[in-house]
Amino acid sequence: MSEYDTLADLFPPDRQPTRGLEPIQKVDKTDQIETDIDEFYETDSAKRVLKETAAIVENHDIDHRFRYVHATFGSGKSHLLKLIGVATGELEGLESYAHELANTTSGFKEFREAIADSHIDHLQPLFLNLLDRDRDDTKLPLILYEELGRRRGYHTDLPWLLEFCWQLDIEHGLWEQLQTLEHESLQLADVVDRPASLRPWLQQAIPELDGAAAAGLDSQTAVDARIEAAAAAIDPDAFGPDDLVERLHRTKRHLEGDGDTYEYLIGLDEIAIYVGDQQRRYQEVVDTVTALIEGLNPPILGTGQWPMRDMQQNFLGDVDGDAWYAQEVKLEGADTETIVRKRWLQKSKEGAEHIDSQLLTDAPKLEPTLSEDAEPPTHNDPVEAYPFRDLDLWLLRDAMQGLIEGDRDTDREYIQGRALLARVRSLFVNHGWASDPPGVIVPWNELFDIIDDDTELISAWATDLISRVESTLDEATAETAKALFLLSQVDTVPRTAENLTRLLIDDVETDISTLTETVEGHLEDLVRKNLIRESTETEPSTYTILSEEEIQFWQEVQQEATDLPEHQVQNNIQEFIQEADQTRLPAHEGTQTGSFGDLEGITYTVRYAIDRSIPGSVTEEYDKLVFRVLVHDEDTISDERKQWQEAHSGPAGREDVLITIKITETTRRQVRELIGMQQVLRGMADPSPDHRLDQQSMQEEVEDDLHDRLNDAAVYRPQREAAYGTYLQNLDDAVKNAVKEKFPDRKYIDHTLQMEDLEAFVDFFKNGGPCPLSSDDADELGVNPVPRTISSGWAMEFLELDRFDTDERVSGDRVLETINGRGGEFLGTPVEALQTLLFVLVADDRIAIRADGERLTDTREIARTITSTTRFEDAIVVFDPSPPPEELSDVYAALVGKDPDTDDTQDLLSGIETWATDHAQEFNTVVSRTDLEFNSHLTLASLNNALKPAFGDAELDPTLLTNEEVVEQADRYASTAPLFIADDGETPLWDQLTTVSTWLTKHYPTASVTGSVSAATSGSQIPSADRVESLLDDAAAFRVETLQELSQDLTGSPATAEDVDALRESLTETLRSKTLAEDIEAVTDAYPTVELDTLQATIDNANAVEEPPAEEAFAKKALRTDAETLANGRALLEMKEDGKSLHAQLQELSDKLPDDATGFVPTQIQNSVSGKSIPNPDRAQQLLTQGRAIIDGSKTTTDDDLWQRLSNYDDGTIVVIDGEDNK
Repeated sequence: MSEYDTLADLFPPDRQPTRGLEPIQKVDKTDQIETDIDEFYETDSAKRVLKETAAIVENHDIDHRFRYVHATFGSGKSHLLKLIGVATGELEGLESYAHELANTTSGFKEFREAIADSHIDHLQPLFLNLLDRDRDDTKLPLILYEELGRRRGYHTDLPWLLEFCWQLDIEHGLWEQLQTLEHESLQLADVVDRPASLRPWLQQAIPELDGAAAAGLDSQTAVDARIEAAAAAIDPDAFGPDDLVERLHRTKRHLEGDGDTYEYLIGLDEIAIYVGDQQRRYQEVVDTVTALIEGLNPPILGTGQWPMRDMQQNFLGDVDGDAWYAQEVKLEGADTETIVRKRWLQKSKEGAEHIDSQLLTDAPKLEPTLSEDAEPPTHNDPVEAYPFRDLDLWLLRDAMQGLIEGDRDTDREYIQGRALLARVRSLFVNHGWASDPPGVIVPWNELFDIIDDDTELISAWATDLISRVESTLDEATAETAKALFLLSQVDTVPRTAENLTRLLIDDVETDISTLTETVEGHLEDLVRKNLIRESTETEPSTYTILSEEEIQFWQEVQQEATDLPEHQVQNNIQEFIQEADQTRLPAHEGTQTGSFGDLEGITYTVRYAIDRSIPGSVTEEYDKLVFRVLVHDEDTISDERKQWQEAHSGPAGREDVLITIKITETTRRQVRELIGMQQVLRGMADPSPDHRLDQQSMQEEVEDDLHDRLNDAAVYRPQREAAYGTYLQNLDDAVKNAVKEKFPDRKYIDHTLQMEDLEAFVDFFKNGGPCPLSSDDADELGVNPVPRTISSGWAMEFLELDRFDTDERVSGDRVLETINGRGGEFLGTPVEALQTLLFVLVADDRIAIRADGERLTDTREIARTITSTTRFEDAIVVFDPSPPPEELSDVYAALVGKDPDTDDTQDLLSGIETWATDHAQEFNTVVSRTDLEFNSHLTLASLNNALKPAFGDAELDPTLLTNEEVVEQADRYASTAPLFIADDGETPLWDQLTTVSTWLTKHYPTASVTGSVSAATSGSQIPSADRVESLLDDAAAFRVETLQELSQDLTGSPATAEDVDALRESLTETLRSKTLAEDIEAVTDAYPTVELDTLQATIDNANAVEEPPAEEAFAKKALRTDAETLANGRALLEMKEDGKSLHAQLQELSDKLPDDATGFVPTQIQNSVSGKSIPNPDRAQQLLTQGRAIIDGSKTTTDDDLWQRLSNYDDGTIVVIDGEDNK
C-alpha cells in the first residue's frame, strides 16, 4: 500500500489544504507578522508596487509622491501595505523583520535601499485601516491624527485628551514625565478609562511636573483652561486637513530636534470602501491628500477595490491624467493565481516527486488548446498545480470574472486572491477532495458545482438549464453542459469537443478515446434538444449555450438610457445636427470658411447651446461672423431668442445669426434609447444581427428627424425681431445682411492662391508674362494689365493706410490686424485675399519680406512665409525693399566678431554703432598701438575715420563703411586687436612677445627661435594671435630645453623638472653638490689642459648666495661649453671596455702612435687625451678604431685624407663640410 492514500498526504503537515483561511488582513495589525511574511509571495505586480513606493520615497524625477494601488477585495493589497510599513524599520519591536524582508525579496530590498539612499533618516509609517471606518462619522484628518497619537503613545479615545497629550508632548515636553508620574498612588494609565477621575487627576498632577510652571500649567485652573482649549481645538466637526498638516509638521520638527531627518509614509487602506457612494467622503479624501501634498509632500500610499480615477469621474467629473489621484499601480489579477498556487497547493518534496514520477508520467494530455491570441502564464509546473491542470486556476479566475461581468466590457479585476483561494480550499474541505486518492483530476463540472455552491455567480437560468438537462437527458450530459457553461465565460479557450473532453478528465488513468466519444455524444444530444448551438464557421466546430438574455435586452437598454448623464445626450444631439449639414456646421467651434449664396470666402464660427441656455457672456469676434445654434423646446426658444436679440443688437462684434431648432421630448427619448442600445451592444461579446438591425433603424429614424428639424429651423438676426425664414431657404439672406452690416469694407478675391503664383506675378510685372488674375480681381486689387503697374484699388489703399505712415517696417502681425484686429480697415476679408494682395506688392517691388533677420529673396520662401499665418506673424514687411550694401556685413563680422543674423542695413549700422560705443577705449588702443608698432602701410586710419561718428553720437555712413580700404582695415583690426587687448591683470600678447624677443636676443642671439621671434616683431607684417602664441610657446620650450641639457651635462642624468624656476633650483643644488666637485676634479686631473673656469665661477656664485642664480647666469655660452666638456670627460672616464675606460684606451693608443704621426686622426687622439678637445663617447670609439687602423697600417682613413686635403688650403679659403656619416 502506498504511503500516499489521500491527496492530503501529498502536502506538508503544516500546510494542509484543509487548514483554515487566515483572517482578513488589516494594515495596522502586526501581531502575526511572522505568518504574514511567510504567506507573502512576491509577484511581478507586487514588485511594481514596491518599485513605485521606492520611487516616491526617493523623490527623484517624479511629479507626485502619491500612489494608489487598486485591486479587488482579497487581492493582497492590505497584506502588501502592512509589510511595507514593517519594512520601514520604524515599527518598535519589528526592526529585524524589515531586514528579513529585504534579504528575501528583491522588491523590499529595493525599497529599503531607496530609504537608505534618500535624505530620510527615519521613515515613520502612519497606516490607516479604513475598512471599518465607513460606518464611522469621524473625518479622515482626525482619523490620521489619532493614528499619529497611537504612534506617539497618546490616549486617543477622547479627542480632547489626544490633543492635550500632543500639546504636552510637542509644545511643552511634559508627556514622558506625565506617563510615569504617580499622584495619589495612581498613574495616568489607571485613570484614563475613568472619565469622572481623569480631569481632576490631570488638574492636580500636572502642576507637580518639572517644567509645568514654564509651560503655564502651574495651577489646577491653568490645566483646566488648557484642557478646555484642547477640546475646542480638536472639535471633530471643525478639525480639517490644514489642522492635520500643522500637527504633523510640528511633530516632525520636534522629532528633528536631534538632527535626524524624519518623514511620514502615510498609508490609506481601502479608500474605495471608505468612500462608498458618498461624494462627501471622496471630497474629504481629496482635500486631505491635497493638503498633505501641498503642506508636507510626504510619500502617500492608498489602496482600494477600484481605480481612484473612476471615483474622480463619478463624483467630480473630468479626470486629469497628470493629477496625483491618477497615479495608480494595479495589482494584476493574474498574479493572484500564482499566489494561490504558492500558498495553497505547495506539496511536500516527497509528495511532489510522487506526483511527478507516479501520477503524471503516463497521464493523458490534460491542458486544453488555447486560442492564438491567448497569453497564459508561464508556469509549466503541473506538479505544483495538481490536482488541477496547470492552467486551471488561470482559467477559473477568468471564468469567474466573466460570470461577474456578463456581457459588459470592463477593465476592473473582480476575481482576486482570496476569492480564488476560497474556491480551492472549498474543493478540499466542502467537496471532500482532501480524502480522495492520488490520481484524481479536478473536472470542470466540479468547478461549476464549487462556484454554484459557494457563490451566487451562477445565474438562476443557468442552474435551471442544467436541471433541465438532467431531467431530459442524464446526469453525465449535465456534467458536460456544466463544463460548457463555464467554458463559455472564457475567451481564451475555443469551445470545441476536444477541449471540453480534456477539461472533463477526472483521473490520470482516464481513457481519452472513450471520453471523447462520450462528450461528443453529449454535445449532439444538447444540440438536438436546442439547448446549445453548434457553429461550423471554424474548424473544428464550436459550441455555445443559448442564453435567456434576449428577454433582458430591452430592460438593459432602458436602464442604460436612464443612467445617461445629460451632457452625453446633448453631445449626441449636436453630432446628429452637424452631420445633417456637414458643409456649414463644423464639428468644432473653431473658424470656418464657407459660401452663402453669391458670397464666397465668408469666415465664421458656430456656437452651440443644446438643451441649455445661451451663455450671457460671450467672446467678441471682430473678424468673423458668429452663428448661434439653439436646440430646445418651443417655449424655451421663444424666451431665449428674445434675450439673445437684446444682448446682441448693440455694437458689432458679438453674435450675428441665431438658428433655433425645436425638439420634443420624444426626440430626446429616442436619442437616449439609441445611445443606451449602442452601449449595451458595445458591451456584448457577440450581438445578434437582429439587435444590430434594430440599432440601425433607430439611428436612421433619429437622423431623419433631426435633419428635418434643422431644415425647418428659424433664422434670426439681432436687429430684426421677425425671423428671416427657415434654415434651408433663408440662411443665405441672413448671412448676406450680416456681412454687409458687420464688414462694410470687406475685400474678396476670387483667385485661388497657389504657391507658384508669386513667380507668375513676378513674371507679369518684370518679364511681360500673362496676368494671373481675372479682370475683376485685377480691378479689385488695382493692377493695370497695361502698363503692368499698380495705381489704384485695394493695393493703393493698403499702401496708404494711416497705420503704416510712420513706419518703414511693420510686423506681419500688424498687417494681419487689418483684417482681424478690432480696428482693422478690411475686417471680414479672407486671409487668402490678403495673401494675394501681398504677392502682388512683393512682385511689384512695393514691399519686401524679412524673416529671422534676413531679407527673403527666394520667391518660394517668400510665398511659404506669406501663406503660413504663423510664420507671417513673426515676419517683417518692409516698405523700402532695397537691399543693403554687400560689404557692410563683412565689416560687421570683422568688428563684432560674429556673422550678423540680419542683412538689414539699419540693423547692421545699429549693431556696428553699439559695438563701437561699447569698445571705444579698446578700439583707440588698437589703432594707436598699430601705428606705433607696425609700418605705416599697416595703418587703421581709414577705419578710425569711418567709425568716428559713432563715438560722437552721430549716424554712421554706410557708403563710407563699405569703402574698400575700410573693409580691408576692418579685417586688419580683427587680426590686430587680439595682440593688444587682454583681460584685466594680463599682459597683451604683443607685449609678451616683444619682451621675450629682447631677452632672447641678449642671451641666445644665435638661436633659431630668436630669429623667428625677431622677424615677427619687426613690424613689417602683422602676425596672427595664433602665430604669436605659438612663438611664445616655442620660446618657453627652448629656454626649458636649454636648461635641461645643461642639467644633464652637469649631472649625467636627464633632468626631471619641466619649468625654468624648478630647473634653476635643481641646477643650483647640482652646483653646490659634492658630486659635481668630484667630477670636476676627476676631469681636470685626467685632462691637463681642461680648466672649466666659467663653471667654477658659477659654482662659487651659487655658493655665495642663498637664492638660486637667475636664468641669465645659466644662459652663458662659456658655461654651457664647460658643462659639455665636463660631460664628455666624465663619460670617457666612466665608460669601460675590457676593464679600461675610453680615456685610458685613448691614452694607450696615443702613446703607441709614431712620433711623426701628424694626420687628422692622430691630432684628434692627442687633443682628446690632453683635454684640448674632448670627444663624446661615440666619437672616442671612432678614434680608437681609426687609430688602431693606423698602427696596424691596414688603410688610410677617410678622415686623414680629408685632413690632408684641408691642410693644402693656406690662403683663407672657406671649406664647407657635410656632417653626414658616409663611412
